[in-house]
Amino acid sequence: MRLCKLACAACNACVQSKPSSQEKEHHVNPLQNPLRRSASLLLGALLVLAAWLVTACGGGEKLDVGGTVSGLGTGQYVVLQNNANSAQDAITIKRNGSAVWFEVARKGSFAVTVASQSSDLVCSVVNGTGSNVKAKVSDITVTCAPVPVYVAVGGSVSGLATGATLGLVNNGDTANALSVSANGSFSFAQKVLAGSGYAVTISQQPSGQLCTLADASGTASADVSTVSVVCAATPVSNSGFTISGTVAGLSAGKRLTLLNNGDTKSPATVSANGSFSFPAAVADGGSYAVTVSAQPSGQVCGTNSAGSNVHANVTSIQVNCIGLGGIAVAPIPLSAPLSGAGTPAAVSGVGVTTIAGGGSVTGDTPVGTDALFVSLIATMTSDGANLYFPDIYSAHVVMRKVSLTPPYAVTTLAGTSKPGSNGAVIPTDAPNGADAVFGAIRGITTDGAYLYFSDKTAHAIRKMSLTPPYAVSTIVSDSTAFPEPYGVAISPDGSTLYVCDATASVIRKVVIATGAVSTFAGDGTGVEKEGVGTAAGFMQPAYIVMNPAGTTLYHVGFSGDIISAIDVASAKVSTIAGVIGKNSGSYPAAGSQQPASPLPAKLFGITTDGSNLYFMAGEDTTLRAQSLMQMSLASGVVTNLVGSKIGSAQISNTTAPSTTSTPNAGLHFNFVFGALASDGTSLYVMDGLADVFVKVH
Repeated sequence: MRLCKLACAACNACVQSKPSSQEKEHHVNPLQNPLRRSASLLLGALLVLAAWLVTACGGGEKLDVGGTVSGLGTGQYVVLQNNANSAQDAITIKRNGSAVWFEVARKGSFAVTVASQSSDLVCSVVNGTGSNVKAKVSDITVTCAPVPVYVAVGGSVSGLATGATLGLVNNGDTANALSVSANGSFSFAQKVLAGSGYAVTISQQPSGQLCTLADASGTASADVSTVSVVCAATPVSNSGFTISGTVAGLSAGKRLTLLNNGDTKSPATVSANGSFSFPAAVADGGSYAVTVSAQPSGQVCGTNSAGSNVHANVTSIQVNCIGLGGIAVAPIPLSAPLSGAGTPAAVSGVGVTTIAGGGSVTGDTPVGTDALFVSLIATMTSDGANLYFPDIYSAHVVMRKVSLTPPYAVTTLAGTSKPGSNGAVIPTDAPNGADAVFGAIRGITTDGAYLYFSDKTAHAIRKMSLTPPYAVSTIVSDSTAFPEPYGVAISPDGSTLYVCDATASVIRKVVIATGAVSTFAGDGTGVEKEGVGTAAGFMQPAYIVMNPAGTTLYHVGFSGDIISAIDVASAKVSTIAGVIGKNSGSYPAAGSQQPASPLPAKLFGITTDGSNLYFMAGEDTTLRAQSLMQMSLASGVVTNLVGSKIGSAQISNTTAPSTTSTPNAGLHFNFVFGALASDGTSLYVMDGLADVFVKVH
């Protein structure tokens, strides 16, 4: 470097040299003087050498390249390299903070990557590349997070008869069910994320025996080996076998009613979480099908438990209850986490099934994948038994539902076309839903008795009864408060709505009983920032959901970069994932995991089960090739559950038909806005390009 600077000085000296005053006065040619001629030749050679040195040194001027490192702990490090060059362009960083790491020539390029890191870290780079550099670079972000730790779940089996087989499942992951054929210890091959929950159930009783579980659920902070399974002989029963199971997520003071095989004379009434049993037995060799006949107030509960050829007591029925608007009170047993780091082709245990749409027949006659939907681009919600959503039918907006029970019947509930004198749509309330007129519906939720939705055309928050004739009314209409209302969330007590307005850049609070509106959070500037109440800022707030406890709202802006958590009591807004104004722009592989900050791509929609957030991530703002992401609220680790780049198969009723559970590898979603919902056992996604409903389970 010193040689280069000397060369530059020599060049400047040569270029700036001038003839002497004596030469000027007598007009003497300096080359006619032998001594002068020799000196000039020497200077010329030096000039050529200096020019070569300057070129070799990169043109002279160097510009700093650096940024900020975060997430390093004591004794941890990350090694960065520029342009993947040799060790001379590598730097080891052992502390957090901002610094200059490399130099590049003016108009040169850089590509900062992670060469290595501590074995217990995963580090990623944002804004790490650039070309034609004309100023110093200081906005590169390197974020490090702990490598996810996975632990085993197992225990012991005793009393199992010789030749008998017992089936066990953890967290509802039937794809990785464990078959046990001998007494002794057992362990599931699919590990769970340290700090997450486990729940072992019996999926298959051994012939002629009845096995019971103990210490079968809890939090797996380390390897679990305490699950106990005890089996005993079951005498042949002339009176039949009992059907029993477990209820989770039922709120205190609530009650639900269950039926087996539709038998209204022998229901099971449940008023607390835990075990339940039907009073009527099932005959030897008979079948069972458990359904919910009466939902608890303010909640919806679901189960998909059915079986046949019963030869022993059934104890594995699982009923999950969720909160208002399809928010799970208990964690959804969607899938077991990945067994380790890396990017396998698919997340084991996650299946994808198209349940409705993609057909060719309009109206309510077709069912399932024979049905044709015209424009599924907005939003949906669930009461545990149905999906509710707006659709365009005969050139006007209607409110429809799809049953979550096969064959997935489609029903139109409300909506008609009554344009004004100028042909414009005029949203209209009506005691009979068939006479109501809807505008552009952008957000929807439910309390099990009503649908609550935002109507952009009416600048209003409206509701629709779920009891025939599906009366539609307006809670509040205010073009100043709601120039462009979007996502809607409801409090657990059913008294309050929280509404995003994308144009006003605020989140409003609406009292359902009175229609009173107030600004809950946001200063209206359209600039994202943390803060309390109206000191915080949002950019195009669009999607919102409340946690089951009613203490926290989670928010994502339209094509957002971050996920915000909003404390309901104080209205404090905090960024829990992502970097304001930035994203990596890279598309995560199906099955991949990475730290939550920065998030992988533009975000749309959000829901939660209390332990995880679920949201869509897509490539920039195109809404193409989206993936369904899961973020652990405990560890911050993000997992791509379903989705890969364009070039993979688009979701449709042929890539994932209703008769087939398709592994998630090689599939992608398109035009999924805020259309995510849950029935307590599965997630549902509305794909707006294929116009289909997809079950992720």
